[in-house]
Amino acid sequence: MSGRRPFGVTIIASLVLLGAVLGLCGGITHLGIAPLNAFKLDIFGIFTDAFDAIITIILSLGSLIVAFGLFNLAGWAFWVTVIVEGLHIVNGFAHGRGVFGLIIPIAIVAYLLLDRNVRNAFRT
Repeated sequence: MSGRRPFGVTIIASLVLLGAVLGLCGGITHLGIAPLNAFKLDIFGIFTDAFDAIITIILSLGSLIVAFGLFNLAGWAFWVTVIVEGLHIVNGFAHGRGVFGLIIPIAIVAYLLLDRNVRNAFRT
């Protein structure tokens, strides 16, 4: 099975790619809107909004790289995805998101770790 990407990995990589594109769009928009806080005389708001936007853009660029790695079955992308989704699970529990907020990250981690075809495809 090595060399051939399982369909589930394609779905996960596509979702990561979609999230990255949406994050970039949102981050760039947020960065453009941040200076409007000056009209409210909220100088601190300008910097915090700009900082949040820059962090979103950086994380989205990282997600683009991870999506590319997943599409190409890079071993590092497998582990980065497992770690990031694991952090989503921990964050969900910490913020009391409940079962429905945790279904997707739990399903992704379970699929990546438990499916033998996926492990073989990534050679982990």
